[in-house]
Amino acid sequence: MASRSGLRSRGSAARASSSSPARARSGETTTVLYDRAGTGWSGAVRLPRPVEQVTAELVRLLEALDVSPPFILVGHSLGGAYAQRVAMDLGRDVTGVVLLDPVHRDWNRAMPPELRIESGASARYTVDDIDVPAARAALFAMLKDLDPDVRDAILDVRMRDDRLLTGMHEVANFAEMLEDLPPALPGTAVRAIHATAVDPMQAHYRSAELLQTQIDAMRDMYIAAFGAEAYRPAPEANHSTLPFAAHDQIVEAVRESLR
Repeated sequence: MASRSGLRSRGSAARASSSSPARARSGETTTVLYDRAGTGWSGAVRLPRPVEQVTAELVRLLEALDVSPPFILVGHSLGGAYAQRVAMDLGRDVTGVVLLDPVHRDWNRAMPPELRIESGASARYTVDDIDVPAARAALFAMLKDLDPDVRDAILDVRMRDDRLLTGMHEVANFAEMLEDLPPALPGTAVRAIHATAVDPMQAHYRSAELLQTQIDAMRDMYIAAFGAEAYRPAPEANHSTLPFAAHDQIVEAVRESLR
């Protein structure tokens, strides 16, 4: 089996180290995990940033690390949006894309009006809008199986005052971001793993009924965009826990891309 390079791009509220369960079990690949500029342990930058700026930095990172194609990209949430754009830009150098609850170009067209996201909407949130103890407890529960030193380091950086709103700031240009994403990835093997349980962290901001409507709309959007054969439901996972709770599915999807 030929060795290929795997790249993991996390969502706007996660950190690269937090994806280690799936990383540890995908043995056939050389795996690169990274924090985008302005997130995690990377340096601060002004957010939001254009999609092409973020993805160009990723390509330069791969060049600097001397990681050779072909690539398999794995991206969660917002990271899934960037993975789609990198796959479009790199073309045949990308042979597989594993998307975990990704943002997709058709998001606002697929969602009912109350679930559409307009640019600037997330920028209105302040630290006062966040239940910090509840957020910390939820993050701790997600990370509980990690090495305690790794878990505590992630908690410390994620809960810093200057990082609490990073996810909100990254998507403050959401509508413009959607227009920079490809509608499909012809010629690239795509697996879309979708968490179908309601996320308790999101339930702080929306009702369970509305979140179920969002989950159903995401399912239909992914099937329409990538095909029914690419769609993989993960009923044991919610959006936040997907990289952990569905690690077996993630590893299997990566292995399928290696075959």
